[in-house]
Amino acid sequence: MGRDATKSKRKTPTLLILSAHPDDLELSCGLLCHRAMLLGWHPIEIVLTDGAAGGNDPEFYHTEKLRRQRIAEAHRGGSWLGVESITFWGYADSKLAHYLPPATNRLLEMLESQSPAIIAFPSSSDTHPDHISTNIAARSALERYCKEVVSLQYCFWGEDETQNIILTHPSGIMAKEEAIREHKSQPIDKYFRWLYGSDKVTNGDERYYSPDPDKTILIMSEWGFDVHFR
Repeated sequence: MGRDATKSKRKTPTLLILSAHPDDLELSCGLLCHRAMLLGWHPIEIVLTDGAAGGNDPEFYHTEKLRRQRIAEAHRGGSWLGVESITFWGYADSKLAHYLPPATNRLLEMLESQSPAIIAFPSSSDTHPDHISTNIAARSALERYCKEVVSLQYCFWGEDETQNIILTHPSGIMAKEEAIREHKSQPIDKYFRWLYGSDKVTNGDERYYSPDPDKTILIMSEWGFDVHFR
């Protein structure tokens, strides 16, 4: 998938990030989002589930208190990274597979209304069922979408050996770390140790899978991103 770079320069491009849960953007696409913000883009996010089946205290799972807290955390986290708007679809956490048809239709409507230059969503190799469902909905909507768009797939749970794009943005490390730390309902320290072997963000790179890496690198480089092959 690609996009006409000349056309993109005639208006401010939009970066659309699909998150299965309220912290996926910060954990997996924080540097991408921050760089887009610095370039003057419009970063927007869709959070597909209510995020109410995860966190530090199972006693509060599936409660309105946790749902409200996760929405507030997503807004605070996104503010560090320049997210201009977040849309919460509120499907049941861990049960997104039950809502694939309506989620796909809503996503297609969002693509048509926003015309994003780049869309980022979970990889098909991700092992979390909600991330897999988000991938299915995204690919299904893109197959029906009449315009071209650069697609990037991130993998948080598990490993994706097909990742072939590296985004480099060391100056966004502090913002990404602060954004992640806003999700206080979640096991933040565990995530840091797992991702970075540290209690802070130490890596200024993010890795993605692109179905057309040559074209993706060319177009994203023209847009001002620092990207290269893995």
